[in-house]
Amino acid sequence: MHKKLTTLIVLGLSLAGCSVTPSGQQTELPKLHTLYDYALLDNSGKLVSLAEVADALASKQVIFLGEAHSHPGAHLFQMQMLQALHARHPQIALSMEQFETDTQAWLDRYTAGEIGEWTLTHYARAWPNYKGSYRPLVDYARDNNLPVIAANAPKDIVVCVGRQGPALLDKLPPNRRINVAKEMDFSQEGAYFEKFIGSMGGHGNQERPSQRMLNSYAGQVVRDETMAQSIVNYLTAHPQSMVVHTNGSFHSEDHLGTVERVTRRLNTSVAVIQPVLLDDPQHSDISEDMLKKGDYLLLIAPISDNVKLPEYQQAWMKSAFTPSNVDCNFSDAAGSE
Repeated sequence: MHKKLTTLIVLGLSLAGCSVTPSGQQTELPKLHTLYDYALLDNSGKLVSLAEVADALASKQVIFLGEAHSHPGAHLFQMQMLQALHARHPQIALSMEQFETDTQAWLDRYTAGEIGEWTLTHYARAWPNYKGSYRPLVDYARDNNLPVIAANAPKDIVVCVGRQGPALLDKLPPNRRINVAKEMDFSQEGAYFEKFIGSMGGHGNQERPSQRMLNSYAGQVVRDETMAQSIVNYLTAHPQSMVVHTNGSFHSEDHLGTVERVTRRLNTSVAVIQPVLLDDPQHSDISEDMLKKGDYLLLIAPISDNVKLPEYQQAWMKSAFTPSNVDCNFSDAAGSE
């Protein structure tokens, strides 16, 4: 890979569809010809360029780049935005949901040039889509001497909290407990709680979510609190730095999740870029409520359905959601492998 990545420009976007601005005016939306095409709206519904967004965000300290996992356009945008922000704010760090806190040493060794990519992806438990989605970000950081923060909670701890609830944290040996946030808010109320339970199919005719749902929410909180703590730890040690954080869009949508847990810990300036898949790029409207989900919206084209015919639904579910074989009997000798 070259030391400097050439900035890619998304070309050939024609206009179709509209966005309703708070003033009631309509902004024409771009037609997205390929999965690499994207467009950006500010929270007034106005189309803006990547350079304009980068200029506006240069004064912020934490930038959340929400993503639709594995979407080519979302990951292309992340790379271009990191590069643009780096040009405007040289003291910048990349924070990633996609690496867990106990793998930080492997990331450090890779960005220092001590180990190769296979070693990183194997021992740092990189996501399966690492090479296609995150390699450009990490290699850009390596080639430009930028810190990369392994921000997320270890998966085995998250899974076990999701099974047993927050009490599991008290059973962790010290060498594992330090891998997740020290302080966590598991309150079963508020906008984020309601949003999560709703996404799980909760409430409806039920007066109270099931214990399984509540435990799943606790697992989600462990992720959000740990990512927030990772970001704040870095900023506390490097107060002049900017942190660009990549995460699935649910973690930062509406300034909830990880975002609100950062601002609870630290009086800092944040911005959220929220991806929106236009189901029909030629006939899509962006409502005022949608515009509030982030400081900017990243408009991207839809990805093909995983399954169209019902006879394949069960096979897809089995392949996509295999049961976890995580052992929740933690000991001092045990680690996340």
